[in-house]
Amino acid sequence: MAPAAPPASEGWQRDGCREKQSGFFLPDFEGREKEGRLVLDSFRTAGIDLEKLAADLQSQGAKSFDESWQSLLGAVESKGKELQHASNR
Repeated sequence: MAPAAPPASEGWQRDGCREKQSGFFLPDFEGREKEGRLVLDSFRTAGIDLEKLAADLQSQGAKSFDESWQSLLGAVESKGKELQHASNR
């Protein structure tokens, strides 16, 4: 377990990251919108279809999540059957 950090209300920052209420550290992009737009524009200039890329990443992420979820459900079901079998002895 990671050591506790001071609360975000104290304005604590770590390596250009800002602590959110979740306790996770996320990159601090505040004030960097122009830089982000330039990066995305350079992708478009390179011929990358950002809408297709976003849709593909979302689809792949959903598929990966579903596969992991189904695996977890299978493991829980298997363990449940194992425990039920052991309690019937």
